[in-house]
Amino acid sequence: MNLITIAGKVSHVNRIASTLDDGGRIVTKHVTALRIDGRHVEISDDVSWAAEGDHVAIVAEQGVDGLVPLAIRNDTTGYEDVSEVSSSYGFAVLMIVLGVVLVALIIGIFMIAWGLWTIYKVNTDKKVIAEAKRRLDSIPRARATAAA
Repeated sequence: MNLITIAGKVSHVNRIASTLDDGGRIVTKHVTALRIDGRHVEISDDVSWAAEGDHVAIVAEQGVDGLVPLAIRNDTTGYEDVSEVSSSYGFAVLMIVLGVVLVALIIGIFMIAWGLWTIYKVNTDKKVIAEAKRRLDSIPRARATAAA
């Protein structure tokens, strides 16, 4: 778990959308390059939650294409978002039950292993997201400045 915490004023927002041919289907990939408190940040998403001059705080993981935000707060607009776990215990239990039923066939062993791995992954993701939320809450909120 290598979480990165960044907070400050947003500037130099540059949104880039590129289309790719992924084996016969067209895929659009969004990347946003911006500066937060003067630090260059690349986020592998269309950052619709931040604009020029906003005060933001993010907790993210380093992904292949850039940062993947887990917890976001925009103190200027009041927007706040925390990621959710993508897998569920229900799917894991289903895989284990089907694996037990099909254990006489070799595939049942793999289904049980997949179910156990999914439980491990859900627990790990929940811990990472809880830590991201804790770190976001520990960052002081930016005070709004009155317009002159």
